[in-house]
Amino acid sequence: MYKVTVIIPVYNVAAYIEDSLLSAFNQTYDNIEYLIIDDCGTDNSISIAEDIIKSHKRKDNIKIIRHECNKGLSAARNTGIENAAGDYVYFMDSDDEITSDCIEKLCNAAAKQNSDIVFGNIRLVGADSIHIKNLQEKTITGKEILKDFLKRKYNIAAVNKLYKKSFLDSNCIKFVQGILHEDFLFSFQCCKNADVINIMPEYTYLYKVRNNSISQSKVSLKRINDLSFIIDTFKLSREQSAPELKSSFDKYIHYLVFLTSLQLLKSELSDDERKRIYKNLRADGLFFRLSAFAVLNLLPYPLFVLFVGSLYSIYKK
Repeated sequence: MYKVTVIIPVYNVAAYIEDSLLSAFNQTYDNIEYLIIDDCGTDNSISIAEDIIKSHKRKDNIKIIRHECNKGLSAARNTGIENAAGDYVYFMDSDDEITSDCIEKLCNAAAKQNSDIVFGNIRLVGADSIHIKNLQEKTITGKEILKDFLKRKYNIAAVNKLYKKSFLDSNCIKFVQGILHEDFLFSFQCCKNADVINIMPEYTYLYKVRNNSISQSKVSLKRINDLSFIIDTFKLSREQSAPELKSSFDKYIHYLVFLTSLQLLKSELSDDERKRIYKNLRADGLFFRLSAFAVLNLLPYPLFVLFVGSLYSIYKK
């Protein structure tokens, strides 16, 4: 039995995988299983990984699980969950790095509160304009966990969190396959079902923003459609939620609608397509509850482009 399973999906990261894997393998904590999920990339990432594993002292604790074809990040992470032998699972991306004491610190924090999930802090590398929340040390329990999620007090990224495996299994929590921004729904399900979350203040993860990353690339229609799917999922959850949570759900949905509208400004879509999608996003009865995001989305499309687009251009610089 392992205490922790570290799950590392691999797809076309040849330039970064060596530093990433060595940061994972060279941990101060001993009782770790490593699952590398080969998602059928087109470069030599897996060959590099195999060479590193052959000569590493932890080689007996490292497994490569191969997909028969490319299935995407969500499927790769789900494969990791299904095959994990650890009491806890930890996700990291194969082009990022973790500190040498990352797993040790997260395990120590989990033991103190018997947490379902432990959050660590993330340090952003390579960009100034994408903000990662600086989390303060705290233990959150019960209904406050979902309330804080809807108030956007957490980082929604799935990485740099230690999840109790039995918690994920008993609540059937997995990643929705085939969509971008899958962390929104995964983190929501976690916060909806968790009894205890512990936040550890130390920075244990280096999130590296690449020029060709999803967050930096041109926005496709699929990305917009996937965000719209996520919005619809939250609308459904709102309808099923307790009355005291509906206002918080509304504000979170306003945020998602604004985020999706913002993506239109850097999309490759035609202006007519943008106008159509923007109109559909605004056709939402929730907007009778005003918030800062809702007010901006009540602007007609030309004014949204002129006002929000100008501010967004300044922000990105």
